[in-house]
Amino acid sequence: MRAAWCLALLGGCSFENALHGKEGDEVLSGDAPSDGSPDPEEPEVTESEVPGDTGSSVDTAVVETGVVDSGTPVVDTSVPPGSSCLVPVSWRDSLPPLPAPVALQNPLPIGAGLALTNCTGAATASPPSRVFGTFSSSIAHNGGQWYFEVVLPAAPSRNLYAGVRAAPIEESYLSYPFTTQSWAMAGFQVGGYVVVGIAADLDAGTVGYYENGALVDQADVSLDPGVGAFHAAGQDFDDGVTFNFGADPFQYDPPAGYSPWAFDPASAGGACPTDPDVPAPPAPVTMADTVGYVPTTYLTDATDPIDLVMVTAYDPSAGVSGPIDVTLRRATPVVLVLSSYTDAEWNLTLDPAADLRGVWVYGGPPTVVNGVPAGVPLTRNPNPWAAHQWPHHTGGCDTQGAVDAAERDTCLPLKVFAGVYAVGRVTID
Repeated sequence: MRAAWCLALLGGCSFENALHGKEGDEVLSGDAPSDGSPDPEEPEVTESEVPGDTGSSVDTAVVETGVVDSGTPVVDTSVPPGSSCLVPVSWRDSLPPLPAPVALQNPLPIGAGLALTNCTGAATASPPSRVFGTFSSSIAHNGGQWYFEVVLPAAPSRNLYAGVRAAPIEESYLSYPFTTQSWAMAGFQVGGYVVVGIAADLDAGTVGYYENGALVDQADVSLDPGVGAFHAAGQDFDDGVTFNFGADPFQYDPPAGYSPWAFDPASAGGACPTDPDVPAPPAPVTMADTVGYVPTTYLTDATDPIDLVMVTAYDPSAGVSGPIDVTLRRATPVVLVLSSYTDAEWNLTLDPAADLRGVWVYGGPPTVVNGVPAGVPLTRNPNPWAAHQWPHHTGGCDTQGAVDAAERDTCLPLKVFAGVYAVGRVTID
């Protein structure tokens, strides 16, 4: 239910439009000084135009500083308006580069009539007939080049989506338009009598789709840390649909360099190998009071002297406008990003060793942030995020889009991500 709702509510998932909304960003600061501050009930506001991310519009940035614990702003126009980062930065810069994809032949030669599988187990599959259902192979791969075929019946009554997917993405997302993004899935819609060949290069993160031996489409898939091993997958079946992983002769030979999906490169005759999911390196963050939801965290290899730490949730565990208590114990310099899709009261507690350099909160009033020290900038964007799962969000929202936007706004590469659907307490070490 949550997945479908999030997919329908694109305002919570679209970042080019949502992060730079019509109301603009508000640049605030920490607790008001005791002397010489303007009257908080009559704030002075200065406005300036800064380029938006779309390149075709301008946004209005409202500059305010000196926010007291209640969230009431007082004004100091010495803080410049927020703007996009002029030199792009990304946590991905710390990842090793991907290899060039193995070239795809076009067209494929007619099959030689040989069964190419050299191992046993789950080499072919026929999903249930005439159901709107999903299917995943038991064999999964987290690297290499692999090929399988999907054969449709002569007179299908509905379309089929076929492709590959990896955790945390489910088979049902093969038919969503989000497959155009570089997520942990790639689906292709086919119809009519056709042999669909799918060639997946899981070292380079590319997938090619063939119809009756002709290359008709290509897509990228995410190989981000935390993406699981890839399964052959399909959705929305008809009578007689067959997935062939190599136990039966392929109707078209695989591209050069690609092995049957069910194949053991090391030995022959034993059970077909399958790869396990490999989790992302966890971050030193504890999320409590999650009412049964499972948090996901990630610690990147970014080496910037200031750590960008993102904490995201859909709801406070106590419900809308409830508290989320955040304790910062990390001794390195930190810029903290906070976002909950529904309103929240963020309560910060800093250890004496903590070095907080700035706070960004995504969500308009009545969302407030309490406990920001005096002199620490607090920047508000009135548009919240719904993405709260690493590395990709099974509800259809764009986690990596949120990360990209935070990096663009702060000019820092992501160091720590922590997200969960509902949370009450967060400790960052």
